[in-house]
Amino acid sequence: MPRIIDRYVIREVVPPFLLALLVFTFILIIPFIIQLAEQMIAKGVPGLTILQLAITLLPQALALTIPMALLIGLLVGLGRISADREFVVMMACGISPYRLLQPILFFALLCWALTSWVMLKAMPDANQRYREMSTEIAMNRAEGEVKPRVFFEDFPNLVLYVREVPTSGEGWLDVLAADTSNPSPPVLYLARRGRMLVDRTARTIQMVLEDGTRHSTKLDDPAVYEVATFQQTILSLNPESVFPRNGPARGDRELSIPELKARAAEMQAQGISPHNQIMEIQKKFSVPVACFIFAVLGLALGASNRKDGKLAAFVLGIAVIFAYYVIMFTAQSLTKGFWIPAWLSMWTPNIFLGIAGVLLLVFRARSADQPIRISWPHWLTRRRAAKDESVTAAPPPTAQPTPSRALREPTFDLPRFSLLDIYIAGVYLRILAMTIVGMLGLFYISTFIDLSDKVFKGQASLGMVGEFLFWSTPQFLSYIIAIAVLLAALVTVGLLTKNSELVVMRACGISLYRTAMPMVAFALGASAILFGMEERVLGAANQRADSLNHTIRTGQAQPSGVLNRKWLVGSKGE
Repeated sequence: MPRIIDRYVIREVVPPFLLALLVFTFILIIPFIIQLAEQMIAKGVPGLTILQLAITLLPQALALTIPMALLIGLLVGLGRISADREFVVMMACGISPYRLLQPILFFALLCWALTSWVMLKAMPDANQRYREMSTEIAMNRAEGEVKPRVFFEDFPNLVLYVREVPTSGEGWLDVLAADTSNPSPPVLYLARRGRMLVDRTARTIQMVLEDGTRHSTKLDDPAVYEVATFQQTILSLNPESVFPRNGPARGDRELSIPELKARAAEMQAQGISPHNQIMEIQKKFSVPVACFIFAVLGLALGASNRKDGKLAAFVLGIAVIFAYYVIMFTAQSLTKGFWIPAWLSMWTPNIFLGIAGVLLLVFRARSADQPIRISWPHWLTRRRAAKDESVTAAPPPTAQPTPSRALREPTFDLPRFSLLDIYIAGVYLRILAMTIVGMLGLFYISTFIDLSDKVFKGQASLGMVGEFLFWSTPQFLSYIIAIAVLLAALVTVGLLTKNSELVVMRACGISLYRTAMPMVAFALGASAILFGMEERVLGAANQRADSLNHTIRTGQAQPSGVLNRKWLVGSKGE
């Protein structure tokens, strides 16, 4: 049976763990949900289908957020215990940090089991289900993909431009279709009307054009220009590009371990290095094991005598998580360069952080009341001490006679903030800054994980990914500023309530409205920042980020200027 101390520690850790899990998962999937909803609603997809697609995104996010939430939950829960000096009391009563490992490792075992199920079973199936549903929606609504007065190039070897789309959603008006299967002399079709015919049973997809002309040139004689009129013509598209015979091909992340081993053996038989498949197999085991590593680190860093345990825990946890993934992706890069074996790369962050966690835990067990500090160099310490002595020995300034009231210059008293405003603003700003930094770190980590495959395949460089993160930061801030303002207000009020400071303010005649003024002022400032970003920053930043994203994912530069595009529309529609 678990003892009282075990139940007490777990009870302190579970609430922040659940809150962190909810917040982290929401933050990671909210950009995809926004993008998904925008695309699907425009296609007329029912709300229930959109909800099902959003649910399929959860396992991929949970694979990251369960270990992260465990670390944050430990740091926040143990930080509260340390801030109230309870950890020092436990040590005085003979309860060592090693004893606290028992309930913490038990909780880490539960997180390991849940993460393993997500990595081994839920995530591959959910990812594949998402791809199948997305493909099915695209097949059923191929006609609705085309937007009026926008060049559409998603159909293979075909560029499509329509002037109008009827409100009924059936067919198009004033259609240009360019057959680019032979790009040197493309064939142009200009038609009054057009529509798509999709037959999933017969596995055919056709574009029907009515009342138009066909423009072409001869390959051997470009000077010969041919124009042919038609009442109706049909362009057939490659059905395999629209709906593959066996559904969307599974990527490495959608494969089970036996399937990954089979693919690795197949690639090895072809003389191709199967390091990607080997790393994916090892990741399915190393990420769940990270729960135990984070448990040791959380105990070593969270059990201290800090009084600001809760305030610093969030950013400290994000820093540890960021270090974990930096080490992981560095090891993957070394594997690509054949410096270390593929099976070892996924375990490298566990090894490094595991050793660091054990050393910190041993230090904590030996000196429970000592904070972990990095000391200044000896020569710098001596210079600072000499400077302090010179300041102390300096003579006081000579007193000057006070001018009479008649000789004083007129002064104007500017409005000043009260000590209460400064105090509340200081607490609120510190929490707001840490919240924004922590949430930005989450976006950076998830985005880097999403694009890391392109880096390791040589399609993009780390500099390009860094530039993409830089230009994506305004968009990330637009997602998190409002959430950060809310969380900072909740935590600030919670701290004031916990320390009975709100009761003292009310006893002194200070109303809740007056107490909230600094937070309201910062909320207005955040609104102004968001408005300014929408008007001045987001447009250019998103355009640059989209261009970099297109280059990273496809290896081809996306034209951003009108004169760089392959197709143009004249002022009169030509």
